Amino acid sequence: MTIACAKKYAAQLFAFSSTPHLDAECILAHVLNVSRAQILAKPERALDAAQQKVFFKAAKKRARGIAVAYITGTKEFFGHEFRITPAVLVPKPDTEILVEKTLEAIIAYNGGSHPRAPKPRSACLCAAPPAGARTDMLSAPATPPPVLRVADVCTGSGCVALSLLLSAETPLRVTALDISRRALGIARLNAENLLPSNKLDALTLVRSDLLAKPRGAQYDIIVANPPYIPRDQARELLADGRGEPLGALSGGKDGLEITGRLAAQAAQRLAPRGVLLLEIDERRAPAVQKILEANGFGGIIAHNDLSGMPRVVQACIS
Repeated sequence: MTIACAKKYAAQLFAFSSTPHLDAECILAHVLNVSRAQILAKPERALDAAQQKVFFKAAKKRARGIAVAYITGTKEFFGHEFRITPAVLVPKPDTEILVEKTLEAIIAYNGGSHPRAPKPRSACLCAAPPAGARTDMLSAPATPPPVLRVADVCTGSGCVALSLLLSAETPLRVTALDISRRALGIARLNAENLLPSNKLDALTLVRSDLLAKPRGAQYDIIVANPPYIPRDQARELLADGRGEPLGALSGGKDGLEITGRLAAQAAQRLAPRGVLLLEIDERRAPAVQKILEANGFGGIIAHNDLSGMPRVVQACIS
């Protein structure tokens, strides 16, 4: 069996999926331990007997509805490959918007720019300063930006917390919190795989019901992708066999229970000028705004996803 034949077979088997060809390519890349680009570039390559056996087993799992990321054990998010198991949600493209807006909030918190030392002039263009000029200012170091305290609530695989640490140009100290021990184990594994040694110490993993622990901790920025789907709707979604944990999807009867508890806690844990960013259900943006206002938040902004629907809500404490 060639890659082309295997892909055709799998795509037909995955007709229920919105991305059957992509699913087939990801599974084949996993089975052959190559990139998707190589799958596309060499459709004539043959799978040996052992590879065919693994492929058919994986294809049957996908046909039962199991998420591709749970079959391959990985998922790309914000340019990095994360380890994924059924203990955590599969990172979604919309959550990248949460990371992007948090990075923007980090820059804004520091006054809109990062202080940098001036670039040295080319040696051939250097000239002596005029007589009487102050020379001590020429070599004065730039003031480093402050270390911002960030909390990532309901961290799951750690995709948001780690993406912030890997992408922010300002120093961060990130506390990643989750109520699930298994989820924190996956987040720790991803941190060890992705973070350079000089940033590993900037991450703290805490088992906590939202922001209950560490007691009294204060943060400059709180970011969260909490469970926000109504319980009955979440159960219906999981009926397709995708395998994601119900507890990471269900936001209670109306989908707002956890968001409400988190808003109340965040109002107490944010430092002055603190910023809260939440991923939300686009149909509940007005309700989320009311919850935030009731807890003393102002400056509420909704950021749209790629479909033009409100996906991330940002608010601040004065």
